Amino acid sequence: MVITDAQFLPEGDFRRQGVCIALVGDREVSIHWALRAMSINWPPNCRRAILCYPHPNLDVARNIAIREWYNAPSDMRTEWIALLAAESTVRWDMVVACTAGKSKFNKIGDSYVIHRDCFTKDPPWFKDNKWQDGNTEVVTRDDLLQDYVYTSHDKDLEKLDKDESKKLITFCIPTLGKTSMLWASHAMQLMPPMVGAQTTLVAKGHEVGDARERLINTVLSENPYSEYVLFYGDDNLPRYDGLTMLFETMDKTGACAVAGLYYMKNSPPDVPILWRNDKAGALMPGVDFQLGDIVQVDGTGLDFVLFKTSALEKIPRPRFRTVVEWIQGRGMVVQTEDAYFWQKWLDTHGKGPLVDTRCRVGHYNHVNGIVYG
Repeated sequence: MVITDAQFLPEGDFRRQGVCIALVGDREVSIHWALRAMSINWPPNCRRAILCYPHPNLDVARNIAIREWYNAPSDMRTEWIALLAAESTVRWDMVVACTAGKSKFNKIGDSYVIHRDCFTKDPPWFKDNKWQDGNTEVVTRDDLLQDYVYTSHDKDLEKLDKDESKKLITFCIPTLGKTSMLWASHAMQLMPPMVGAQTTLVAKGHEVGDARERLINTVLSENPYSEYVLFYGDDNLPRYDGLTMLFETMDKTGACAVAGLYYMKNSPPDVPILWRNDKAGALMPGVDFQLGDIVQVDGTGLDFVLFKTSALEKIPRPRFRTVVEWIQGRGMVVQTEDAYFWQKWLDTHGKGPLVDTRCRVGHYNHVNGIVYG
């Protein structure tokens, strides 16, 4: 083999865009706003960093986010910072369009998309809900349409054929209607499947057992239905590659249910939510397993679990039920919807789920702002 000098084509001037997305404002947000943030359709060649600074004073939240971004090393600081205000009604595609438009300073409602060249003075950059560093340019959708082609994030699920449905994962989210901005930031970073489509199904305002039953019945009513279901709690904070880990374990083991590891909202001690029926109490790391293990259990929490939908279909209804009732001869029986479900799963499939303890999932308490686990 003769190796010759490399030949170069004429150089281009392409550079990857970089955007720092900062979620600012109230700590608690509606599930509708959080899901819209989760579904931003960023261009594939766009580098992203995501910050989350909840604070009741929007000026404070904006200034803290800018300071953290502005103080980053120059070779790491992105070209743009997008300050997305909690509960803003701005269209997310307009935010993306701003990074491809001609203006370096964009105000859309109470959200801003600002190029790093616009920062010429010291903080505070925002005061009395106003930009302090030069003139403010308000951007409309018509302005952006001149420079940007809009794309849709959602796919028409009714037109999926049987092959495509096998690549579809349905995110099932039970919620009372509120979640945290922290949850939104984690959901935005969660890596989706490399192949196939993703859709989200939300049950709002139902008791949790009823919510899960409604969600799964809705998924199974589709023809064809999606191959995978992910139960995703509105207070659970998975790592960015958590879903990838669950898929990887499911593929290697052939399991029909794989869960991440998360803990009860009590501290101390930290108690993981996983159990075996032959052992009293929860299984504990360092005693019953080592962190990083794939653990066979009889039951676990249901707030970050990947299922093969066909395995759920085999379980007789009701699949999920919260039990609080008096039973003659036993007295008052109380059973959470996850314990009820996993017992029916064991009766149907003969063994329980796997827990991939590499996949650590934070459990957020909105009352005190603590993340457990």
